[in-house]
Amino acid sequence: MKKYLIQAAQDFKNADKTVTTDQTFSLYELKEGGKIYYWNGSPDQIVSNLTDFYFESFGSNE
Repeated sequence: MKKYLIQAAQDFKNADKTVTTDQTFSLYELKEGGKIYYWNGSPDQIVSNLTDFYFESFGSNE
């Protein structure tokens, strides 16, 4: 496992490929105490989207 992780990190470091993606998300606004706060969903939604993007970058569609 250690060798795999070292090799994967080296592959990322030496990558010459740029990956771009389009993402659709909801933007929420809260006005409180004279301040405006914005966020794009719950922490679970953000983590789920990042996890999906990470694994899809390896070509996995599952």
